[in-house]
Amino acid sequence: MEGRTPLDLFTPTNEKQLRRLDEALRAGRRSRYPVEVCWAVRGAIHHGQVTVEPVSDPLDGHPHLLVTLRPEGAEPAVPPAGGAQPVGAGGRAYVLGLLDPAAWPPRVVPPAAPRGGPAAGQLHQADPSGRKLVIMGVDITAVIVDWTELENIPVLERERALIEAADPDDYDGSLDEGWAWLPPAPEPFPAWCARYEFARTLGSFKPHFWAGERWEAVREHVPADLRTALDTFLAGLTWVLPGTESDPQDEDDAEFWYESMWVYCPPPGVPALAQAWTAAGPRLQALREPFDTHAAAPGKWVGTFEEFTALLHGWAEVVAEARHRGWGIIGLPI
Repeated sequence: MEGRTPLDLFTPTNEKQLRRLDEALRAGRRSRYPVEVCWAVRGAIHHGQVTVEPVSDPLDGHPHLLVTLRPEGAEPAVPPAGGAQPVGAGGRAYVLGLLDPAAWPPRVVPPAAPRGGPAAGQLHQADPSGRKLVIMGVDITAVIVDWTELENIPVLERERALIEAADPDDYDGSLDEGWAWLPPAPEPFPAWCARYEFARTLGSFKPHFWAGERWEAVREHVPADLRTALDTFLAGLTWVLPGTESDPQDEDDAEFWYESMWVYCPPPGVPALAQAWTAAGPRLQALREPFDTHAAAPGKWVGTFEEFTALLHGWAEVVAEARHRGWGIIGLPI
């Protein structure tokens, strides 16, 4: 929609939702923002909901927006096994100009000119170890979840239910750090999950990715027991231990929905993370010298020891609360 806005096509019918979206975009906050709308087709008025999601790097001056429409009464599509998946990384790729909108099957847009880092048109770039480097336009929202309540939701509805629960209408996203809410909380905040905000990340997955990169630069230069503890802690969250791969899920697995999550740690896995943090947390100062020597990159994501440890402490708070409640941890891709 280059050169146009959704307001050319739709008329908002909920002023409160529109005001919340405007405030969020001006503040650089990142989530999915629903707005009830109506529109006319051949004189007939239709109603529905658009969802607006910033998908470019939060530091960009002019964010790219992914806008999806759900007409009133329409049910979310259920993808067939091996078929098209819900709007996600692919939709972001089109919005960011990484995929050619005129091509099917999807085709990357070649770079206009050589540049450092991943070429335009790549969602990720392999490094020498064979892993993938995630680039701009990817978010994460950390929530702890009452697993009993989650498992009572039909499998194909769980992702949507989590996304809606993590972003209730009365939450304006203005909190910079800490728990947005913890049950028991007033309506409309859900009683079966809680959302955590990481300081100075603006909801982007980038800091979490780069924290893993900084750790990889440092880990060979720290005592073995500390390395093992932090390996365990980070690998249970957002980091992939070099030389390992996640277990692939069968196409027909009914649980396929969770493969798009950045973090998926059911309650039985949380105590091991808490134990690893108990071993590593009090010794983080031992990382300062090797971090400054081997990993420091001032001015970049998680480029200082203080930024690295602040992110670790944030995850430690998430793990501690999940363990206290007997809940699980999920990192939603929003």
